[in-house]
Amino acid sequence: MNDQDARNRIIKAAIEILDEVTDVDKITVRQVAERANVGTGLINYHFKTKNNLLSLAVGDVMAQMATKFSRMVVYVMVCSYTWAVFQVLDVC
Repeated sequence: MNDQDARNRIIKAAIEILDEVTDVDKITVRQVAERANVGTGLINYHFKTKNNLLSLAVGDVMAQMATKFSRMVVYVMVCSYTWAVFQVLDVC
């Protein structure tokens, strides 16, 4: 396992745990480490603090949501444009 793989697993584990809990303050570095199958030292090495890790995890989730939303907007725009073209063609 290389550093980038471990880092990605840690972020993925943090995201999974964030999805499962209602109180972020109850998340521990040890929980994330166990879920990611790494030592707590590796989390501290990559992220320095739990808050840095959780901020990055939330940022990743938000970026994924923004990407999905953008795709949805493009889809709606294409559908609207296609509908308008068919309306014009039907009138002619």
